[in-house]
Amino acid sequence: MKLFQCQCCGQILYFENTVCLRCGNVLGYLPDEDRMLAVQAEGPVWRALPDLQVGRRESPDPGPLRFCRNWERSACNWMQASDGVGQAGFCLACQHNRTVSTSYRRAHGAAGVSSGCAAQALHLRLSEPDPLQPPLGG
Repeated sequence: MKLFQCQCCGQILYFENTVCLRCGNVLGYLPDEDRMLAVQAEGPVWRALPDLQVGRRESPDPGPLRFCRNWERSACNWMQASDGVGQAGFCLACQHNRTVSTSYRRAHGAAGVSSGCAAQALHLRLSEPDPLQPPLGG
């Protein structure tokens, strides 16, 4: 499993994290760049917080972002570029399953980490390199 690092405090992050457990910033996953970002709301959009880690090459600012529509249901932490108008759509993974089960919503929550379910497995699979290629031996 790939680990990420909070650009604000250096805390190790897991793919499922939605909040940094050290600094408390909201986290979002950028699938096109395969990175987790600490973000802050700026009106209807979200902005990446500055990279405060000494000695690390600062990543380019991705510009205004929006969470997937399922973020409001605590079911997805994927982000996409935003033009600042209109409503956010579903991310690549949620486009395949727009319904969030009641049991998932009931189970979600502990310490900012999403519970496992079929939708989470799909997100993990699609975040891997070459998601449309079958796994080895499959």
